[in-house]
Amino acid sequence: MKYLLMNASPQLEGSNSLVLAKAFLEGSGWKDIEYIDLYKLKIGFCRGCFSCWTNSPGQCVLQDDWNPILKFLSEHDCTCIFSFPLYTFAFPAILKAALDRRLPMCDSDIVVDEKGYPHHPSRYPDRITRYVFISSCGFPVVHGNYEGLREVVRLEFRGLATELYCPMGGILKQDALPVQKRLELFRWAGGEYARTGAVSKDIQEAVSQPVIPIELYTEQAKQSFAKRRKSHV
Repeated sequence: MKYLLMNASPQLEGSNSLVLAKAFLEGSGWKDIEYIDLYKLKIGFCRGCFSCWTNSPGQCVLQDDWNPILKFLSEHDCTCIFSFPLYTFAFPAILKAALDRRLPMCDSDIVVDEKGYPHHPSRYPDRITRYVFISSCGFPVVHGNYEGLREVVRLEFRGLATELYCPMGGILKQDALPVQKRLELFRWAGGEYARTGAVSKDIQEAVSQPVIPIELYTEQAKQSFAKRRKSHV
């Protein structure tokens, strides 16, 4: 099994969500983790030409930085960890583009599962690919903000994805006890996932709770943006 951490934040190493992803990986104990900053790559948008199903099965006609990653995923059993901020209740554009470009990994046949949902099966049925989505947002709560993204993940990854979403991303770099406790939860989640291939509902629910009182967070956010505005006057 290979392990691939893909950071989909334009803040690169300064990403709040990456703090959580690194804690998760610390808890997992995995070695030799490949790390990629998606915003440093040239990743074009899927054209919907279906050449990857017809003219060149399994291969994308776009020649850019995504193709080596696609080749890597087609050749190895892999756990992909996506670290990203919440953008307008969904994925950042660079991550959506990357996920769309997974189409060559699917077969053109349409099959219907036991629940009546049609989908395209994997081109590589013997290849194990698992996904972990780790994200923080600037809002003080997860509820009311991640529902759309959860539905996309449910439909697209069909039980192969684990989701860990945390509110109050703006304070995750603070060296405060509540933040350290939240990071410890992510380490626990990483260890549990490494042992069992899943994270319990209790832990998923725990990491989604407010890190500090909502009133305190909103006041800190207000002061932070006021300070930024003053610095640009």
